[in-house]
Amino acid sequence: MTTAGEIMHVGTVCVQEAETLDDAARRMSELDVGGLPICGPDDRLHWIITDLTSW
Repeated sequence: MTTAGEIMHVGTVCVQEAETLDDAARRMSELDVGGLPICGPDDRLHWIITDLTSW
């Protein structure tokens, strides 16, 4: 089975769980991406947030 780490782009930016939706939206806008991984304090992938309007 392929893992998320094997398909993620090197240099991928994680949004931390403690950050707000505004923070995530701002980061997606700055990076011009439609989704970001959400990482916990352990810097491991916990969730993914997407901007469905970009689809």
